[in-house]
Amino acid sequence: ARLSCFNTPPTKFHQLSPQYEEPADCSTQALHQQANDPSIPPPTAPIPQPISLHPVSSFPPKYQTIFREFSHFNQDQSEVLPDTLNTDQPIVVASPTGSGKTVLFELAIVRLLDQMQSSVMDCKMVYIAPIKALCSERYRDWVHKFSPQDVKVVEVTGDMEGQDVEEIRSNNLIITTPEKWDAVSRWLSLTDPQLIFSLRLVLI
Repeated sequence: ARLSCFNTPPTKFHQLSPQYEEPADCSTQALHQQANDPSIPPPTAPIPQPISLHPVSSFPPKYQTIFREFSHFNQDQSEVLPDTLNTDQPIVVASPTGSGKTVLFELAIVRLLDQMQSSVMDCKMVYIAPIKALCSERYRDWVHKFSPQDVKVVEVTGDMEGQDVEEIRSNNLIITTPEKWDAVSRWLSLTDPQLIFSLRLVLI
């Protein structure tokens, strides 16, 4: 499975109303006449339907502590939550900074943990952040949140390929940068491809 999240400006796109018809004459004069014709109603955007916020209490107690900072997932998270928890399809999420995309990563991890149960150490998860500072931030937070779930978290951002491979072997949630993962994955594909095959979740 793959979950990708990107920062985008908070811009909303609307479909034109079915009442709007493009004139046969698409000249500037014809468009101006239509725009100023009071008999033609202006295009209207559909009113978005509110989404029921998903409560944290619906999760098993052992996972609720991961989301203890709030009682309900926000609207963006609640909208994506069913796909994150119930499908194996790759998911791409585009939303503004501060909208809670990191929680979606955590939901994807929870789903994999619930699927793997006692065999969680047989699988690998990779979180790829653009810079080392973000890797360190995720590492501090996720060690605290996922260690009670028997998840071993490691930050791999150094320059020692051999040492990093050993770290990846002995841990199952790897936090790294794009450049580092590119180098390590190439090395592993030649020296230990079975380790690559154990990869179950990629978070970007």
